[in-house]
Amino acid sequence: MTEKRKDYSRAAGAAALGARLRRLSERLDRETAEIYVARGIRFEQRWFGVLNQIVLNGPMTVGDIAEALCITHVSVSQARRALESAG
Repeated sequence: MTEKRKDYSRAAGAAALGARLRRLSERLDRETAEIYVARGIRFEQRWFGVLNQIVLNGPMTVGDIAEALCITHVSVSQARRALESAG
């Protein structure tokens, strides 16, 4: 963003903290994905938690993974489907 353009979330201060954190998270995910691509690694950051839980605990249900990661069943199911599609 240029100096001339006003950053809305910065101007809004603490009230926009959630928006700023989301932008930061999206930027980190995007830059991490670029690193994986540059290294020829087929991996999406959103898979990490699911895979890590399975490595640590062995086979788990979608519900168990969701509970361990404090995320929704839907998020785990989406990651599972993406992992299955990726092979």
